[in-house]
Amino acid sequence: MKAIFESMVFIEENSCGFFRVRCEPMNRSPRIKHLKILQVCSSRSWGGMEMHVPILASKLQQRGHDVVVAAFPKSRIHRASVSYGVSYIPLKVTSYCHPVQIKKIAEWLRFHPVNVVHCHYSKDLWAVVPALKMAGKVPLILVKHIGTQKPKRDILHRFLYKNVDFIIANSNIICQNILNTHPVTSKQVGMIHLGIDMQRFSPNSALRREVRREFGYTAENLVIGIVGRLQVGKGHLEFLKMAEYLGERYSHLRFLIIGGATYGEEAEAAQIRMKVQNSPLQNQIRLTGFRNDIHRLLNALDIFVFP
Repeated sequence: MKAIFESMVFIEENSCGFFRVRCEPMNRSPRIKHLKILQVCSSRSWGGMEMHVPILASKLQQRGHDVVVAAFPKSRIHRASVSYGVSYIPLKVTSYCHPVQIKKIAEWLRFHPVNVVHCHYSKDLWAVVPALKMAGKVPLILVKHIGTQKPKRDILHRFLYKNVDFIIANSNIICQNILNTHPVTSKQVGMIHLGIDMQRFSPNSALRREVRREFGYTAENLVIGIVGRLQVGKGHLEFLKMAEYLGERYSHLRFLIIGGATYGEEAEAAQIRMKVQNSPLQNQIRLTGFRNDIHRLLNALDIFVFP
């Protein structure tokens, strides 16, 4: 993560027509001017997309920029932003048509001019784009963390994306998905991988012993784990099916499910928990709930599963 935020990012077009990212150390790059940035994400969930917002905001703030996060009141993004020392404004977007919030965003922008608006949740475009039309032109950047299966080329989406200056994808797959489903060209889309602190996730034998002792695993146990919020789409049911198939054949196996429920997905989480409770191998399966110490828990695993 440190390397990412101590570098300048340049977007270049490759021979296939896609854009790639080139990073140069700050001492070899043109000086970046001081920016005022509005980060926008009204999601009330707490997954990878939402966690990225306050982290990015705090890192940009550390680089000397003025950053404000617009988030749903009392959401995890709101609380995390405040804990990082990042300024916050409320954004109660609960539907695609929300005139009150459009007016509030436009008024805030008039009194607090910014250099760029950065959206993380495409649903927020329905409020942000009209607000920018009212408040005056400001560069609008959208980052896409997940893909979509539904084409967005109807007249309303064409209007929205005509007013998005650039879209950042966090992988080549998401980049291609955007081009396949959105009314944009390859010149409007680039890819930037999220920064990862590799040292933090390096194997640690002391942590491995410590965490395995916490969970009661012995040296003979082979631990298989999955990480993610408890949602059917994350592959937990398939993981449990695999666990039952292998667990009844190999009694030394243990299965660790790291993650909890998030806003709006409580029913799916309950379905997964019920599946564990009804499993004949429930003594071999452990649910940790939401954890902030993923880097610690990964040390306990012998096999990481990503369905």
